Amino acid sequence: DMPVGSSGTKEMDFDTYLEFAVAISHLHTIEGMRYMWRVLDIERFGFLARFHIRGLMDSVMDRIRDHGKRFIEKKAGNVQEIFDMTRPKDAGKIELKDLISSQQGGLIISIMIDAQRFWAHEHREHILAGQNP
Repeated sequence: DMPVGSSGTKEMDFDTYLEFAVAISHLHTIEGMRYMWRVLDIERFGFLARFHIRGLMDSVMDRIRDHGKRFIEKKAGNVQEIFDMTRPKDAGKIELKDLISSQQGGLIISIMIDAQRFWAHEHREHILAGQNP
């Protein structure tokens, strides 16, 4: 289930916030991925389809543009890259076990939810070469 505060609302109390903060900072662990999966799988299907991932990616790209970063076009290739990185057993959906077995689950989740991480991933070659993207 999606993490909720002790009052039963979708507002975070302090303990829930701490759990979330620990999960976000430990996305490279199976526990961190499991926690974030409960947040991402809001429809409780047990998978994220291309439609879900496109929505997440669109939100991330909107956030990047809101902060004046270099324009990044919304494109199907971003969703396909997530699927290519994950290598799911079913080409149309990603399950938690696919993220875990990909050995890149934490990176994949962070790209789907964190505008700074997505931007850095998109510009990784420039960053590694010491160039201004």
